[in-house]
Amino acid sequence: MSIQVNSALNSCPVIWLGESGPALETAWSRFQVYHVRNIETAWRALQYGVSSCLVIDLSALEHPVAQLLDDTRKRWPHIGILGLVDSDPGVSPALAYPQLDRCLSRHAPLQDMDRIICSLAEQVAARPASSDFDRLMDRARHLEGLAQATLALSGTQEFTDMLHNLKEAGRVSVDADDVVVLLANDDYSSLSDAFDFGVPPEYLRLCQAHLSSLPLEERQQYLANEVLLHERPPDGASDSMRVREATAANAWSYMRLPVLAAEGVIGFVSLLSSQPNRFNGVHLQLGRVFAAQVSTAVRNMRLYLNLNRTEQRLQAILKQAPVAVVVCDALGTIQLANPEAEQVMRQVGLELPHWIGRKVSEAVREVLPDGLGKLDISKQVVEFSLGPSGEYLLHFGSITGPEGAIDGYIGVAQNVTQIRQMERMKSNLTRVLTHDLGNLIMLARGPLEMLDEPDLPLDQRNTLKGMLSGSLQRMEALIKDVMDLEMVGALGQATMTPYHLDSLVRQAVKRSQDYAQSRQITLQYQEINKPAHALKGHAVLVMQAIDNLVSNAVKYTDLGGRVDVISEIEGEEAVVRIKDT
Repeated sequence: MSIQVNSALNSCPVIWLGESGPALETAWSRFQVYHVRNIETAWRALQYGVSSCLVIDLSALEHPVAQLLDDTRKRWPHIGILGLVDSDPGVSPALAYPQLDRCLSRHAPLQDMDRIICSLAEQVAARPASSDFDRLMDRARHLEGLAQATLALSGTQEFTDMLHNLKEAGRVSVDADDVVVLLANDDYSSLSDAFDFGVPPEYLRLCQAHLSSLPLEERQQYLANEVLLHERPPDGASDSMRVREATAANAWSYMRLPVLAAEGVIGFVSLLSSQPNRFNGVHLQLGRVFAAQVSTAVRNMRLYLNLNRTEQRLQAILKQAPVAVVVCDALGTIQLANPEAEQVMRQVGLELPHWIGRKVSEAVREVLPDGLGKLDISKQVVEFSLGPSGEYLLHFGSITGPEGAIDGYIGVAQNVTQIRQMERMKSNLTRVLTHDLGNLIMLARGPLEMLDEPDLPLDQRNTLKGMLSGSLQRMEALIKDVMDLEMVGALGQATMTPYHLDSLVRQAVKRSQDYAQSRQITLQYQEINKPAHALKGHAVLVMQAIDNLVSNAVKYTDLGGRVDVISEIEGEEAVVRIKDT
């Protein structure tokens, strides 16, 4: 069945809310269809007076449309509303949506839909219509606010949704069937669909080939040119670049406008229409305003990507950092913490999600001793102990804004438990070494005084000289150990090197051998089994510990006694045992 539609009805615009399909394609060939995919864009299109009929594909929408139907019926009672459903409409859609004028199955013959839209459009056709110029001027007045609202980045709106709404804003406000945005790379050698709007492949290939064929100094000029093609001439009538572009885009009316950024022109926005003579000078003005909004979107996109990239890098650093990091605002309220900080808080009974948005000083007061009840984040370094969880050194740094004002604080807590243990071990060993050195001096004083006796037999004199020589060697070894210990404190874990336990034990036994013989003590060493590989650690500390054990055993064993030194491997540990009588 063929339906004749007069030019007045054919010029009545229709807003189609839903996804693409055969029904939409048919309507597009018969009416001026403005295709939108979400309720917000449909409402804006209704506000700006671009519709005489509203078609809603109820089966393709995820969100309820009852509010849209109520508001449309109250504000624009003359607009016809057609609802499309999956199956035979029956009576249920009419009950669910009483605001609908008509309800039709999406699978009904296309002629039925065509006839219903024509009937609904007749409701508006009799109303006094303003001129095309007035209608376009109205769109010009509303375009900037519409595009700006579309570009707004709220906390609940994804960036991809913003770009989709931007394309819809261009189609509705500039009266275009499709919008293409192509951006050039840094050296202007290629173009890309950076916003993922979709671009006809042949159109992209043509523009890409033409850009790369131009000398470098002419490429920016090509992108900066404004193009307005009212009507594409018949095939073969013209071979100009603008006609070739329109042909490649399958557009009968065509506009191209530059997109600018701080560094200059960076691409262009193309507006396509399937109808000849759709675009004129007023549309060109609208297109310029829309191109300016695309430029704003490019700046927003760059900022979004830079912030997102920076955030990803910071998140990676925070996750891999072997220290606990907490970020606070200017008032000391916890905003962010890395996994290491979350683990430390969990060890002391604090759950991080509970403390987000609360003062860091409150969290610290719950775990610090009473003597450290208050935490002043203006201080740069604070050291505290969390008992079994370890000792921590907390560094605070301020985060300042462009004008120098403090926007927040960052706290970095380093676990210094092992460092403090090493410092205490060093202090204890220093005291032991000092004590042993004093004992050697006392032991050397007696033989030294006896050497002054004129009637001392030669053999006893030689024995005393040997004892003095041994004491001096022992003092020299102790002084060397003190120097080595200072080096350990200065270099920290850098001094942890592979060493052989057998060599250290033999050296310690050898040091005490002369003293053992002077007291008629038998001192023997036995290695039952060896480690599979060299051990790693502070050899000087291990040596000092073994030497202290051996020398004390010899010192406190009765005359004529016995001291046995044994080294062996037990499971994952190397063990040195000293037995005395």
